[in-house]
Amino acid sequence: MTLDVTDADAGKYTCQAENVMGSAQSSVEVSRPVVVTTTASTPTTPAPTSARIVRISDPPVVANRQIVASVGYNMPVEPVLRWNVRIDCVTENADAIGWIGPDGELTSRGRRRVLANGSLIIDGIPRGYAGDYQCVATDTRGGRDTESITLKILRPPTLKKPTPSSAVRPVPDNDRIFTIGQRAEIVEGRSVDVNFTVTDRDSDEYTVKWKLPDGSFLSQGETKDNVAVSASTRFLKISNTKPSDNGDYQVIVTNNAGSNEASTRLQVFTEPMVVTKIEDTALLNGEPFTSDEGVFNADEGDTVSLEFTTSGSPPPDVMWKRGSDILTSGDDVFISTSKGPYETTSTIAFRKLDAADSGTYSAEADNGEGTVASSSVEIDVRAQEDVRILRAPSTTRPVVTSSSVSAIIGQDDLLVLRNQRVEIDCAAAGTPTPVIEWRRDGGPLPRGAQTIDGNLHIAEFQPTRQGGTYTCTADNSVTSDTEQIKINVPVRPQIVPRTEPTPTTGRLPDADVTGYAGHAIKMVEGRRLTIDVEATGTPTPSIKWRLPSGDRIGRGQSVGRASVLANDSLVISDTQPSDNGPYRPIASNAAGLAKVKARDFLK
Repeated sequence: MTLDVTDADAGKYTCQAENVMGSAQSSVEVSRPVVVTTTASTPTTPAPTSARIVRISDPPVVANRQIVASVGYNMPVEPVLRWNVRIDCVTENADAIGWIGPDGELTSRGRRRVLANGSLIIDGIPRGYAGDYQCVATDTRGGRDTESITLKILRPPTLKKPTPSSAVRPVPDNDRIFTIGQRAEIVEGRSVDVNFTVTDRDSDEYTVKWKLPDGSFLSQGETKDNVAVSASTRFLKISNTKPSDNGDYQVIVTNNAGSNEASTRLQVFTEPMVVTKIEDTALLNGEPFTSDEGVFNADEGDTVSLEFTTSGSPPPDVMWKRGSDILTSGDDVFISTSKGPYETTSTIAFRKLDAADSGTYSAEADNGEGTVASSSVEIDVRAQEDVRILRAPSTTRPVVTSSSVSAIIGQDDLLVLRNQRVEIDCAAAGTPTPVIEWRRDGGPLPRGAQTIDGNLHIAEFQPTRQGGTYTCTADNSVTSDTEQIKINVPVRPQIVPRTEPTPTTGRLPDADVTGYAGHAIKMVEGRRLTIDVEATGTPTPSIKWRLPSGDRIGRGQSVGRASVLANDSLVISDTQPSDNGPYRPIASNAAGLAKVKARDFLK
């Protein structure tokens, strides 16, 4: 190709090439007109160029636990332990790309892989892979270029594990120092220091926060109440300790790679103290138990409950004794204990006292702090030979659900529905032990009723054959005792009819009138009308009156001049013609309801 060049074309010409990796250029000087001819038959061959690594100084890119960098970045690349790493090596004119790591020439093996484009991949970089990595680019003409990059692996701080601490009882009465992770035990009023140590040599730069049991945080030099963090953050000091300081104290150490944490549980010890004495809470057969000149007197067969409350930190254990004998739960003795943060309440209950139960009863509280708190009472159980049925306290009521009725002999009569389960307890005291027998209406128990452990059981109550009065008899061949309980069957309400009065003839008397439900009533205006009603049924039905207006009122209620008395009678004061209409009583109970046919009240 021929170019026509004139004097005006003289000067310096530059060719420049650019891409994302950089730029290159070349220049030529034209000083006078020349003719440049390129002949296809005599091509020009450029001089060969050696392999070259393109240095890229861009900072690494971090995303999704992976870091990507290129050789040419002149600072250490800092992946976090177990992250994925990719180091790119961009080259020109290279026929081969290799890598040399801290431990020699690398191949695609294990966690490290060299891709076809020359990038080095390290999956989940472990601790031993830190160091210098060198990319080597070569060509077949003997050209060679290298570039290095340094990997520094970051790790979260590691806290030194403490030497296990053994419990010492009682806890020494002095200030104490603990390493984080140990259980810190201190006597109330003393001070405690908690420290930690970071063991990793590459964790010199880190921040520290202390988390308190209430969820708040303290940092360097900060204080909250009696808790303070040292200026170095290495120590947490709790001064003048008290039980409310109990809980977990946590240190959180953080660097660029993450966090590590450990905690110490503080227990402040206080000696046991008596909160409630036994004599202040004793119960006899469910009622307050009072002493007679310091002695609590009871009869054989009585039930007694003793309660003792103590405080301390940790909350004390409680042991019950009769004299020097340790007591445990058994057939006739039940011990229950509940613990709070600083208090323990323990109860011992005797289902049936025996003369052999007489003695001094004590409760002892101990939490290992050397001092035992105690309280005691003396109980005298009087022997009694007369048989005595243990009747239900007057304040108790039968337990009724949709499927069952449970009662204790001595309670009020029962109302039982068809197919309900019935259980009636009958227990008795006496020496020798009495035998329990049940009868119904003076005869044997009906079919489906049976005695189990002295108690009456009916699996599915049938009103037509199992209602009636049941008698429990306790007999020990010396004396006996009986008690009855009636099982009532629901009866549908009925309103008792009355004979229709003789109709009034002639002029109506100017007087108040008393009538009966269901009868027509005539009277003069302005007088008081009383309408009586009587209903039967089991249980006793309740009565409401339906007024001509549609309102319903019951005992003690009123609408306008109409009201219902305590005996369920309806009263209308100062009668008016507007009061005309039907007044209907409605009686209802668990078995159903009854109504009276409406009759007009006439003037």
